[in-house]
Parts: sequence; C-alpha cells; structure tokens
Amino acid sequence: MKIFKSLSTEIKNAERQLLVHQQKLDACTVTLLKKVQQKLQQYVATPGTLWLGGGVGFILGEITKQPPKRSSATASHSRSPEGSPLRRVLNLVSSAHSLYSALPIVWMLKNIYQPGGASNLSPDDDV
Repeated sequence: MKIFKSLSTEIKNAERQLLVHQQKLDACTVTLLKKVQQKLQQYVATPGTLWLGGGVGFILGEITKQPPKRSSATASHSRSPEGSPLRRVLNLVSSAHSLYSALPIVWMLKNIYQPGGASNLSPDDDV
C-alpha cells in the first residue's frame, strides 16, 4: 500500500508543478503580447509609417483597379493597351520603382519625428 500512496503523491506533485508551470507560461505570454502591442502602436503611429502605408495602399489600389466595363457595341473592338498583361506588369514595375525611390524620404521623416532623431540635435552638434 505504501508504494501506491507514494506513486499517487508523486503524480499529484507532478500535476501541481505542471499547473504552476502553465500559469507562469500564461503570465509570460500575456506580458509579451502587451509589450509587442505597445511597440506596434508606437511604430505604426509615426508619420513616416502612416505616409508609407498610405502610399502603398494607393499604389496597390491603382494596380488592382479594374477598367470600366464596355458596352456590347464597343466590345467587338480590340482590347486597349491599358488592359494588356504586359502593360500591367510595366505599371507594376514603375510603381515599385517609385516606392523604392520614396523610401529614403520616409526613413528621413521617421528619424526626424522620432524621439532622439535629427530634430533633437542642436546646431553645435556634429552630424
């Protein structure tokens, strides 16, 4: 009988340790999620990020915009070059190039508006 009591006691202890471990893990998870959420809110609200997001949204809207539907009388004519796959790819490459060109400006704005950025330098500081 003593063996069974010892075994049941060990099982209860293991279950208790597992429960404590799960509670600690839950607490760490909640803390980590709060920290990640705070960091995301901190970076998403910066002007540079908002400008970049708006620009990307505009470009995606322009790329995915569907041409207006034609009436059946004009449907017999050939397709316009605006709707051709090659034209869409060229527009996409052009838009990506424009976005890539605008990224340094966004990064500069982000550094200026962030605490400790370029706006906090005094005229005497070396850059």
